[in-house]
Amino acid sequence: MIAMRTMVLVLAAASVALSAPRTATACSLPACTQGFLVPGGRGVEVPANIPAVYWRPMRSYEAFSDPVNVVLANAADPKTSLAFTVQPADHGDFLLVPSAPLVAGQRYLVSDHNECEQTQSPGPEVAFAVGPAVAMPSELGTLVVTSAGIERAGLANYDSTCSSDAIVAQASIQLEPAASAIPWMNALHFETLVDGEPWSFRNIVWEVPAPGASPLGRGRDRVFERCDADHLSPTQTTGLARGKHVVTMRATLPGTGQVITSSPLEVSLDCAAQPDTQLDPEPSAGGCNAGGSGAALWLAAALLALRSRSRRLAPERSKGAASQ
Repeated sequence: MIAMRTMVLVLAAASVALSAPRTATACSLPACTQGFLVPGGRGVEVPANIPAVYWRPMRSYEAFSDPVNVVLANAADPKTSLAFTVQPADHGDFLLVPSAPLVAGQRYLVSDHNECEQTQSPGPEVAFAVGPAVAMPSELGTLVVTSAGIERAGLANYDSTCSSDAIVAQASIQLEPAASAIPWMNALHFETLVDGEPWSFRNIVWEVPAPGASPLGRGRDRVFERCDADHLSPTQTTGLARGKHVVTMRATLPGTGQVITSSPLEVSLDCAAQPDTQLDPEPSAGGCNAGGSGAALWLAAALLALRSRSRRLAPERSKGAASQ
């Protein structure tokens, strides 16, 4: 109920914001949050003994999506549903556990036939191939830096603009998986740790990565220092402190207690390493839509409330999912 009230307040504030005179720099809220199914995608293969498919439903302020409307099928016979059980996961997500083992050499489809109430847009649909069963991964692999330097980036801004330009000293990292982890890469959920603490960022407020991925993808991420850190507002995405940091990547396999961690990688972030780069006088708003200056205040308050409450509400959402 608390989570629902929070979303209602956000949408109420958004409706006020979006009814104000429009400019080219404001952000409109989606009618429903994006849904995800993992694994899935072009060329994706997973072992036959994968414990579960991970489902993040589309959500709006009205209701959660219904697991009854999710279908698992063999691609060779897509009209015949295969049985699975539904288990609650973190933050109101679910695990779809097949009742019978998946068959190596077959291809499967998972379809979420729920619809967004406001737009009637459908939920996600994915396909994946199944390879031979293999042992659970015993190690994750090694992190490497794929690029580093001073760059311009769009980062989430929790006011009416959704995103704003920044200059950052960044290091992009990628996992070189260990042999035992390679078959599981499309099913593992990855989390980046910096100096032992979870790290994440968004390019746009409402552009949420797939479960277990970063905005750069699975097994990839970016860490950065903001070169304009002395001039940030409370709504803007912050970065790391200047200097050296130890980065690791942790992976979990949904449906198991399996947790594996990469070898540590030391990176150095320093905005002073190159001459200052000036932002354009009118930086990009990240492709978001309209609203006026009065709308900005309403929407900023709503977005900040959602941002500050999301972590506190996670346990209550999980309880709610478990009771369904």
